[in-house]
Amino acid sequence: MLEIQRRRNKYPLLCVAEGTIFFRLFLFLVTGILVPVNCRSLAIVVVPLLMMVFAFFRRYHRLMSVSVALFLFAVGIYTSSRPIPPLPPLGDYTLRVLTSPKPVRDHYTCEAEITDLASRPVLLLHVADDSLICSSYLHVSHLKPYMTRHADYALYLERHRISGIAYVASGQIRQLDHTPALSYRLRHKVIGYYRRCGIDGERLAVLSALTLGERSLLTERTNAAFRTAGVAHVLVVSGMHVGFLFLLVLLAYRHSRYKMQVVLIGMALIWFYAWFTGFSVSVRRAAFMFTVMLLARSSGGEYNPIGSLFLSAFIIVLFNPMAIYDASFQMSYMAVLSILLFMPLFRVSGRNIVLQNVALTISAQILLTPLIIYLFGNFPVWFMLSNLFIALLVPLVFILAPVAFLPFCSWTLWMMCGIVSFISAFPWSQLLVSISFRMLIVSYVLLFLLYDLIASRASARSVIVFLVAVILSSLMLAFA
Repeated sequence: MLEIQRRRNKYPLLCVAEGTIFFRLFLFLVTGILVPVNCRSLAIVVVPLLMMVFAFFRRYHRLMSVSVALFLFAVGIYTSSRPIPPLPPLGDYTLRVLTSPKPVRDHYTCEAEITDLASRPVLLLHVADDSLICSSYLHVSHLKPYMTRHADYALYLERHRISGIAYVASGQIRQLDHTPALSYRLRHKVIGYYRRCGIDGERLAVLSALTLGERSLLTERTNAAFRTAGVAHVLVVSGMHVGFLFLLVLLAYRHSRYKMQVVLIGMALIWFYAWFTGFSVSVRRAAFMFTVMLLARSSGGEYNPIGSLFLSAFIIVLFNPMAIYDASFQMSYMAVLSILLFMPLFRVSGRNIVLQNVALTISAQILLTPLIIYLFGNFPVWFMLSNLFIALLVPLVFILAPVAFLPFCSWTLWMMCGIVSFISAFPWSQLLVSISFRMLIVSYVLLFLLYDLIASRASARSVIVFLVAVILSSLMLAFA
């Protein structure tokens, strides 16, 4: 036992990975997906599966471990090699809407599946009004899909299994079920309630986006201000919003004698909110992630939050291999992993809300920063200052939204918009910088080794010497 404890103190990051079986399963599966091999033969999956059966009955534990690794690796190759349906010709089609409409500049986009064809190709529809695609089934006349010539965008569509793009005019669409989806009607009724409470203009747009995921009222000026201040994530219902509900459920779980009832009610509340806000991909993913973490917390025994995090990622990628290419998937899981690893290192008292907020913001950004720079080519310089205020105001907005008729709700929204506008006007608000994929990997190696050194309480001198050596090696790698 003393040797195990000594090893944990010396190599904390290695022990985290070794103690999390789902981390290894996730790693094997993702490796198979990323390998540039195209194989649609079932033999690649059946052979390691037979090896697993043989090792199970013979009780060969080492062979069993190798067989499981090979099986997941083969599953990753097989699922990622699924062919994309060909682009359909010009014609009239019946489409099933798969995703909620998202505003993009002066129009809306959504993914829709053509049900008339056996291959069921998925198209990215562009329409002028979101009310035209709020139904489940549409009939589109003279549909003319095409594939973009931009290499990066074409690769994005290919990774998301989208066959092509189609711009559809209002006169081409006929709704087959004229009653909009129930969640769509409820969201617009809530927006009407906000208006009757006297909330309008920019405050109404921010409140609707923050609580309902309804971004149609946001102006380009508001979007740009939140993006420049580094708090654009609050305007998109995602893991942060579902995580707020998760924290409320955890708070009730700790102070209640009826643990299982709280867990069931909490799960129902999380999934109801996911459905209510449009059931977007990022919200579904976050709801599933926190559901797994909630079940793991209530299952008894030793709770491993990193293990439950990788369990949810493993199941999501198993059923949707292309999810690993989604920026929202990468950012949400990287942010949660960063919080779970680095937040305990700050050792902040639970009674100091301000310091906890600062520690949470810093710990989330440690692993998220290289990914943001790699994906978007810029970095919000004043994100720490803006998140310090916004993270305190967002819970207040959530709590006050049902009683929006109270003046305090309007004041909170006015304060939030004012702080964002003030910080976004600061000089050097965005740092334009880009890194290659190679530098992204080097950055994460550096950060994980830094965590290992800090968590193992290494001496300051060894930390400095080691960081200088790693930085010099990364610079040599970058300019090689």
